[in-house]
Amino acid sequence: RMKERKKPGLHGARRGTQFSKR
Repeated sequence: RMKERKKPGLHGARRGTQFSKR
C-alpha cells in the first residue's frame, strides 16, 4: 500500500508484492 497512487491493484497484483492484498 506504499504506492497506492501508482495503481497498486494493477502493477502490484502482477508482481505479487504487498499490493497483492488489494
